[in-house]
Amino acid sequence: MRLARFDDGSGPRPGVILGDTIADVLAADSSLPHDPGLWLGADRRCLGERLGARVDSAPKLPLADVTLLSPLARPGKILAVGLYFAFHSGEMGRSVTAIPA
Repeated sequence: MRLARFDDGSGPRPGVILGDTIADVLAADSSLPHDPGLWLGADRRCLGERLGARVDSAPKLPLADVTLLSPLARPGKILAVGLYFAFHSGEMGRSVTAIPA
């Protein structure tokens, strides 16, 4: 299950990506939190059962008709892996410096 946030012109909403569509689960169950980040703290089995039942009945929108937003509205931390920095710098034809600029 790929959790997402999207905007179809009516403001940010949580959804579940299904191939080239997104299920508007909030339209199927307005009691769900508006931020999918809050879903992660829930009992995952209970959440899976609750979402699974709602995804089938939720309206599906083509991904081409919505704007995908960051999956979490307010992440607590953002972690980066330095291993990829050197690889990306090489792709751009730049050298890696001891102190990031």
